[in-house]
Amino acid sequence: MLGTEGFILRTTDNGTNWRPIQSNTKSLLYDVKFINDVTGYIVGWDGTFLKTVDKGYSWVTIEPFTTKYLKSIDFWDEDNGLTVGGGGSIFKTNDGGNTWDKISLSESIGLHKVKYLSEDYVIILGSKGTILISDDSGNNWRSLESKIYAQLVDLSISPSGKMYIVGTNGTILKLF
Repeated sequence: MLGTEGFILRTTDNGTNWRPIQSNTKSLLYDVKFINDVTGYIVGWDGTFLKTVDKGYSWVTIEPFTTKYLKSIDFWDEDNGLTVGGGGSIFKTNDGGNTWDKISLSESIGLHKVKYLSEDYVIILGSKGTILISDDSGNNWRSLESKIYAQLVDLSISPSGKMYIVGTNGTILKLF
């Protein structure tokens, strides 16, 4: 669980008990992703980027590669990942998070969620109804018209393969 002032809570018993973890940052933290049993990343405000290599017991700050907020992070495997955030920021890694390359967009809009659907297909959700799709692992992006203006913030895929996207003001979209 993440929050303001570098707040991190960790559980080892499926949520029955939680204990605070020192993050060494005062930034607002948005998202966490583990790429294996021991290595994970947290992203947050002002380009905050934290890494653990001990199952989340301790976190170290990684040198920032942006000053924009980073709102979401996802990995397909231990090497290939994306993180997104403010001003249309998209960053991609092919080396397990050691280096991050900026992917340029023509729009400067807040991006709120990135999710790998397969090794090649990735979706990004953002402000003003933004839905971006990549079919080449995040190198190039095309926009899907949502015909709404709400911030789109999360998605879920049902067992039958239907995708549901949620946003502000009670927005729910069904894709596929």
